[in-house]
Amino acid sequence: MMVAIGFVGSSAVAQGRYPPNSWETWRNPGRIDRIVVTNYETFVVAQNGIWVWDRLHERWDVPYTIVQSFSEAINLSNIQSIHLEGTEHLFVKTRDGVIVREGRDRNWSRMVFSDSIPYDTSLTIPIKPHLENWMAPPQWTIFPDGRALYSDDNWYHWRNAFIDNRSDLWSIIDNVGVVHGRDQSHRWSMNQLGPSVSTIKSIARNRNGWVVASGGAGISFFIESNREWTWCKPLANRFQLSSRAINDVAVTDGDTYWLATNIGVLTGRQDNPDWDLIDDFRSIHVSSILPTPYGIACGTDRGIEMIGPNRSIHILYESSNRVLNVNQLAIDSDTLFCATNLGMLKIILTSGQTSFLPGPPGIASDSWMSIAVTPSEMWVGGYRGAAAFDRSSGKWASWSSSTYFNDSSINAIAATDSTVWLGGSKGLFRIDRDPSGRLENDPNAKVSPRVNRYTVKDGLPENEIYRIVLDGNRLVMATQGGFCTFRYLHEGRILE
Repeated sequence: MMVAIGFVGSSAVAQGRYPPNSWETWRNPGRIDRIVVTNYETFVVAQNGIWVWDRLHERWDVPYTIVQSFSEAINLSNIQSIHLEGTEHLFVKTRDGVIVREGRDRNWSRMVFSDSIPYDTSLTIPIKPHLENWMAPPQWTIFPDGRALYSDDNWYHWRNAFIDNRSDLWSIIDNVGVVHGRDQSHRWSMNQLGPSVSTIKSIARNRNGWVVASGGAGISFFIESNREWTWCKPLANRFQLSSRAINDVAVTDGDTYWLATNIGVLTGRQDNPDWDLIDDFRSIHVSSILPTPYGIACGTDRGIEMIGPNRSIHILYESSNRVLNVNQLAIDSDTLFCATNLGMLKIILTSGQTSFLPGPPGIASDSWMSIAVTPSEMWVGGYRGAAAFDRSSGKWASWSSSTYFNDSSINAIAATDSTVWLGGSKGLFRIDRDPSGRLENDPNAKVSPRVNRYTVKDGLPENEIYRIVLDGNRLVMATQGGFCTFRYLHEGRILE
């Protein structure tokens, strides 16, 4: 059947708004439907994107969950079919149309079809497993019709099985990952394709990459060098955490983890199944956690407490008659700053002195959700906007949500010498400074007020952002749609 197609633009390679790899997103793959194999790559087609195994280097590449096509970002969810022509042209049909990747770079183009020709019938290809010479590991039973029966300690699971005739063997485990092995060497490994769920509430850097807390019954570890994921299973098995139990995560010594949960603080190492539960707080609902030189600061719905040597706990602040929501913590020298529903709490750790800072004019300060501290400023964000406190002059500068942030709450903040990044319920926002370092809406600034906004149209997996971490020239973000990075500097300029 002949199909008339045309590429948008004059070049076969898309000239996107951002260079390839500016945006990277890892999310839960969802249902895994099929596998397509070339001499160089193996494509694992899932509900929420396409995961790519680099056959030459034997490692996972960045998945195609968000792809850039000219001025738009295309979210690769609900993939309907995929077709590989030769080794260069990869056609992907989504509910929003068909896009094509030419070559092995990360540039894509959207295809335009004649209205009189249905495009969906030409891009459906059958995938039939080949079961010759397949030697599965002991817990697998393989059947000639392509089904694989996997047994764990308690359950039997039916899965679809696929084999590549180039001696690489693949089995599919829905919603978890891919078992990958070789017939000849009998070498097997379990690769999780992404975090256990797509909604990521907190992130922290560890020795080899990142630890990602999804709010579910465990945490995921991402090794950046080979882009591999693992899941910390003992948490769910031992402590029976509820589906929204993990609120925050922190790392000390590179590989010791501290989880703020609804049942207290869990601490342990990735390679040690014997995690400890610390629940001797005034309230076991721990919402935020932060390592300090004085111990591990924990925010509960009763106050602020510190885990000291030998796991001893002492109270830094206790709310007498109101429920305290400690949403985020930050430290500068010996001063702990706490963003709470009662205002900004300041605790001097060396003396134990506590005080609530007066809020900025024009913005109610009773619902602070985020905080970032620099040597010169303290940034806070909440339901009604964001504000910066000049620590030398004692003056505030404020940005109301209705005027600057599309009525978005501000859940996360990261600040540099030139730029302030704010993550909210309606995207990522950027406030620049003028050459003197002043903020743009400062009356003494030499440029007019301007706030840039980035959304799913630019490359975010979802507009809801919960955490932002600065990592060199990129932002690492925990979002409702996955674990996302944005390399915002390109050739010395910030990408708009």
